[in-house]
Order: sequence, then structure tokens, then C-alpha cells
Amino acid sequence: MENTTMMESSTESTIFTWTCDPRSQSSSAADLLRMINASGIGMQVQMYFPIALVVVMVIIFIEEVVFHVKNSSHWRRTIYTLWVLGVFPSLSFLSLLAIFIPRASAVIDFAAGFYYAIVLKKFFMLIIHLYGGKQQMENALKGDRVVSANPFPCCFVCCCHNQPMSLRRINILQSLVYQVVIIYPVCYFIQTVISAEGLLQDPATARAASFGMTLVGGILTISSFVCLYGFRVLSFASGYSLQQFHIRTKILPVQLVVATKSIQEFVLGVTQRFGSLGCGFPYPDRQKDFLLHNYLFIYELFVLAFISWFTFRRLEEGCEVIIRPLPSEIYSVNTGNMTEAINVGEQNGGMTYDDQDSNVYEKVEIKSDLTYCKDKAIETV
Repeated sequence: MENTTMMESSTESTIFTWTCDPRSQSSSAADLLRMINASGIGMQVQMYFPIALVVVMVIIFIEEVVFHVKNSSHWRRTIYTLWVLGVFPSLSFLSLLAIFIPRASAVIDFAAGFYYAIVLKKFFMLIIHLYGGKQQMENALKGDRVVSANPFPCCFVCCCHNQPMSLRRINILQSLVYQVVIIYPVCYFIQTVISAEGLLQDPATARAASFGMTLVGGILTISSFVCLYGFRVLSFASGYSLQQFHIRTKILPVQLVVATKSIQEFVLGVTQRFGSLGCGFPYPDRQKDFLLHNYLFIYELFVLAFISWFTFRRLEEGCEVIIRPLPSEIYSVNTGNMTEAINVGEQNGGMTYDDQDSNVYEKVEIKSDLTYCKDKAIETV
């Protein structure tokens, strides 16, 4: 549906036109600002309010930088943390530029995708650093079957489910996350070339270019699913060992940014291709799906920025990795009124707990002591 509004400037004879015609070119930044200012207070509030949200996110990030630099004694952990926290003001600022400079949207989208791929890599490095390295991570997690079988939406992944964590599986998880560093830039580069050449506006190439953009968007979505699976397994595995670092609540905002950036953009693109996306929000333009995604993305990042502010704004001096006990260390034999702790494997000819009468054995509840973890949450710098 095409929505066209014509306005004439009081100082110029140029006629500025809102249009959603896919064959037209997006407005320049200067013309866009003139049309917004001429459209009344409602349009102005709608378009300028995201600027206030971006400013607030920048202020929050500056406060987070001051807090971590001033209070943290682990410089490498601080750098990784600031990389992760910087994703919210950075992506929101790039989304804002994409809205107000629509002709540069493809280049801006490429920059945002490349930057976020680096952030995902840095976040995985942060988790490895909390463990003290891959070898320490393997030692902490090898005591239980921690690889989740069916985390949505990767239910088809079943080759290594319910297995203890090993160095090989850690490297596999690392590969699942690091692949975005290659896939994201390549896919966004292809989209940039298609957009810059105007292939979507040329009737001779519009159909093929539209199919290519959808295909590339699908590859980006699959890549995001794979990355989400890697972080999902990492979150499930580390929930016990890194509970003092609140690792699950730290991973959640990062996962949501992956979902909202890639999956939401792909869904809106497919919706526009089938003509189901209305014209006019946030303003009439041929790039309806891209503008709507970036406009909503700023609000979503604003919410996630506050969640991350409460989650990461902690001093975790004294917090330690909790070693997950081996199966033979978490069972005891019930002998009348007294319980004698034994090593099941050693005292039963190498038999495991599953090989024996389960009625004889009872599981020992293992609790972690959090009293020595000096967790200073949300305090004034």
C-alpha cells in the first residue's frame, strides 16, 4: 500500500514527498528532517524520542565505565565486560543513524553486524576468563552431564547431548559462537552491495535481488540460531560453576540482542516481501522493514541496557568457580542410623551408581558457600 503526502516548504519551492514506492530512492537526511518538522508535533515526538533513549544509554555506559575502571582489579575482565556493555549504546546509535540517514542504511547495517560479531566473541572470552582458561573450565564441568539435549530452537542438535564437558566440546562451543565473526560481515557485505547498486529498484533485477536479500537474511538467521545454541549450552553448563558470578543473568541480555537483531530483522523482511507490512511507521519510505526494525530495536536495547546495568554492575572480588563434583563423590551408603561417605567406584569393584541397587544409596546434597564472595551490587561510585 502506498502512502504519499506532499508538502511545500514556505522558504523553498521544492516539494518534499513521503512515499513507500519500492522503485523510489530514500530521502536524504536533510529532506527527511524538513519533512519531519513539517509533519506536526506528533511526528516530531515519534521521531525524536529515540534520540533521548540513546542519550540515556550513553550516560549509563559512561557510569558503567567509571564504576568498573575504578573498582575492578582484573583489567582483562574489565575490558571484556566493557565490550559487552558497550553494545547497547553502540547498536542503538547506529540504528538511530540508519533511521535519520536512510541512504546510508546498508553501510550502517554492515558496521552494526560486524561490531556485534566482535562483541559476541569478546563475551565468550569473558566466560572463559572467569573459569581461568579452557583447561580449568574442563576440570570444573567434567563431573556431570551438562550439555543440554534440546535447547529451543536447535532441537535438531543431538550429536553430543547429555555428555560431560570436555576440551573438545569446549572448542566446538567456541566455534559455534565464533562463526558469526565470519558469517555476519560477509552476509551484511553482500546486502550492502545489492543495496548500493540499486538492484532492488531496477525492474530487471528486482526479483532476483529481493530473493538474494531474503536468502542472505535466512543465512544470518541460521547463524544466529547456531550462536544462540552455543550460548544456551554454555549458560546451562555454567549455571552451577559460575553461580557466584550470576552468569545466567549476564548471558540472557546477550542472547536477546542476538534474537532481536537477526531474527526480528529477517521476519520483518519476509513480511515486507509478501506485502503484509503497512506503510508509514516510523515514516513512509520504501525501506519499511529496515526502518521499523531499527526503530523498535532502539526501544528493545534500552530495556536490555537497564537489565545489563543491574546484572554487570557488581564487584565480584573473592568469587570463585565451583568445581562440579564427580558422580562418585555425590553418593553415600545408608547404614542404619549413620551415613558413611564412600567412593562408589573404588569400593564396588569399579561399578558405577547406576550398576547397583539404587535403594541402598542416597544422594548427598552439595551446597556452595557464598559467604566468601564479596558481591557489591548497585552502589554509588
